[in-house]
Amino acid sequence: DASPEEVARLARRAGRPLVLLLDGPEEMPPALAHRLSGWTTGTAAWLARTGAKLVVGCRPEYWEQVCGLFPGALRHAPAGPQQGRPLTDCVPLGDLPEAAAAKARARYGLPDGLLAERHARHPLTLRLLADVRRALPPGVPDPTTDRRPGVDGAAPPLDRDAVLSAYLDLVCLRTAVRLAAPHGLRGTALRRVAARVAGRLHE
Repeated sequence: DASPEEVARLARRAGRPLVLLLDGPEEMPPALAHRLSGWTTGTAAWLARTGAKLVVGCRPEYWEQVCGLFPGALRHAPAGPQQGRPLTDCVPLGDLPEAAAAKARARYGLPDGLLAERHARHPLTLRLLADVRRALPPGVPDPTTDRRPGVDGAAPPLDRDAVLSAYLDLVCLRTAVRLAAPHGLRGTALRRVAARVAGRLHE
């Protein structure tokens, strides 16, 4: 098997540096978090030596910790001034522009008005809601559209909390199905397993 160094060398020879994506590093186990400084400086040295590029997808709090550990030559150089931006050498990702959000909702099959306006452009909210609706078996009412009407008779739009709650329920059910499958559990027994999974999730 080729080592990471060999892969990076081949990519560099082809004129296309190896690009690595590190997503959600702030979710690392606590034991690894204590070695963050050493890991970051070691990674920076490896990147400089091999010519590889690293894309880090993380929360602002994580980048505040590690930004200074990467040499300036390795960090992203913004094209323009960063006035008013609390973080430097990064590309902040916020909500989608309205046109892009409308296209994403259409591709996900999410009708207009289903989400509250302040959450209708959030990429993760759109994807999670689409996952929940796609997981419904045929003939099962969609809980995201079959909601109690408000005082004006119309169903209130969903907010991000409602979408996340529904997605967590889906994750618990999927976990319960995997745990119950070897034992042939279905129906009420399966729902009990899902309830226990949900309880552990919220501990």
